[in-house]
Amino acid sequence: LPRLVLITDPGPDPDDVKALLVAAILHSQRAIALDAVVCNGGQQAAARARLARAVLQHLGIFSVPVGVGSEGKPYSPQPHEYEIPGYADVPAAALVAGGPLLVRV
Repeated sequence: LPRLVLITDPGPDPDDVKALLVAAILHSQRAIALDAVVCNGGQQAAARARLARAVLQHLGIFSVPVGVGSEGKPYSPQPHEYEIPGYADVPAAALVAGGPLLVRV
């Protein structure tokens, strides 16, 4: 299978969550192996990683690790950007450091 590591910044623009959804569905269909997701940017990398973890969990994908990447430039999120069922339920322990995750995969 083709292997994919998705490096993204989900949140303010829907394109990143759409890319995550496509990758997750292809992974579920065994068309690709989604090895990891690393989330960056907006001085809210942990929040973006938490969003990605919530999306994956919502789709029933628990085995793909989600990493917290670089912080990037400051950005003030809009309230709707993190309104997804399950977001508040994602514990910090469900996320890993992005740099070591990239080295591992």
